[in-house]
Amino acid sequence: MLNLRTSVLLFSFFLTASSAAAAEGQRVELPFRQGVRMLLENNLQVKASRLDPRVAAARVLSAQGAFDPELFGSFRRGDASMPLSARSSVAAGGLRSVESESYSFNAGVSGTTGLGTEYRFEVRDDWTADTFSGFEFEYESFTGVTVRQPLLRGLGNGERLALNVALRDRSASELRFRQFLTDALSEYAGAWWALMSARGALDVRRESLALAETLLDVNRKKLEAGALSRLELVQTESAAASRREDLLVAQKAVQDSERRMKELIADDAYSISDDELVPTGDGALRPADGSAAEAVSAALSMRPDYMELRTLLERERIVLKYAANQAWPEVDLEASYGFNGLGDSFTRSFKAIESNPEWSVGVIFSYPLGNRAAKGELETARLQTTQAVLRLKRLEQEIVLRVKGSLVQLETDSRRLEAADEAVRLAKETLDAEERKLEAGRSTTFNVLRIQEDLLLARLKRLDAVSDYNTSLVAFYREKGTLLEELGVRITDLEEVE
Repeated sequence: MLNLRTSVLLFSFFLTASSAAAAEGQRVELPFRQGVRMLLENNLQVKASRLDPRVAAARVLSAQGAFDPELFGSFRRGDASMPLSARSSVAAGGLRSVESESYSFNAGVSGTTGLGTEYRFEVRDDWTADTFSGFEFEYESFTGVTVRQPLLRGLGNGERLALNVALRDRSASELRFRQFLTDALSEYAGAWWALMSARGALDVRRESLALAETLLDVNRKKLEAGALSRLELVQTESAAASRREDLLVAQKAVQDSERRMKELIADDAYSISDDELVPTGDGALRPADGSAAEAVSAALSMRPDYMELRTLLERERIVLKYAANQAWPEVDLEASYGFNGLGDSFTRSFKAIESNPEWSVGVIFSYPLGNRAAKGELETARLQTTQAVLRLKRLEQEIVLRVKGSLVQLETDSRRLEAADEAVRLAKETLDAEERKLEAGRSTTFNVLRIQEDLLLARLKRLDAVSDYNTSLVAFYREKGTLLEELGVRITDLEEVE
């Protein structure tokens, strides 16, 4: 009698060779870590999300620009002809109008500090000539500084608010990208293990069909020799037909898993649409260790989504502080100090300038009656801060429950994998014994087919158990907030990839 194991191996080789010849693309082996690198380098969503922190950083730069000193300057020329009244004309010796020519120049620096202080340093010179002076120019100059300091509303002004908000938004954007990356890697790991499981199931289905085809060939020969009933042959043919259908379903599952994987790791999915992706190697992460309390503590200090909410809470508190400041009356201290000069030329008007000082100091007050706009903004800021606090507390509760739940699931899947290994071992031993009995004429085709199905189901369950355990392990590190560290992914490395 033909050795059943040898026939199975030959038939499996034939199926594999036929499939490879029919494929239009090429076979691409995909180790787990290589797929991680391809996701980070090629995935278009990752590339797009990687720009978000840079956009936020550009907004910080824009907000910082509010404190940049501003240079200013101007130059003007003017001519005028003023008619004189009859009395003025007589006094002016009969002149009917007065002609004048004027020039004005000023330059300086102005700006705002982080405390809301507005400053302005200015140099100004005006020179004029008219009919009465015989068009001899006279130059008037001024050099001085003006400062305006808010004492209540505006102390720590809106520009400072914009900068603080932009800084928090940048931090939140970086954390949001880290969370997006964590989710993307979790999805990739699930897809990799799903493809590994689907390919394993396809191999099992091929081997199962090979067993049925080999047994069918043997039974046909037995029927011709009169050593087998027609019913047993029909049972074998039915089993083979059913397993062919299962093989087609398994092939479709592999195609679906491949398509999902290609969408994740390819920058041009069309270029590899016909390629065959084959997961290779070991994609398992380091086994989980430590207690549930340690995992929860790590999650509360490392999970990007939790850290983002904390950052956004800080942002709302900054806005609340500003809104409270805006409800105060406007009381500003304004002071200026400078020097005046006069001369018959531009330079001479500045020579004796220190002997003609000028200064002023005063207080400016304003307060809108009712002040409803500021009160409304303050109430809005208070409510939004309360919302941020509640969202943070809600996420804390979710973290505690989900981290503990992921540990329970991980333990369950670990025990399930041990049980699946034992089930496969026992099913193999049972099938070997039953095949020996069939060769000796002490068993039936029906019994062998039934035990083959038992082994098939045991192997499929083990594939699912392996995939589910490793997927649960990835989920645990995601809930803990350390998945990037476990995979050796650093954000700074991504910034270098353009």
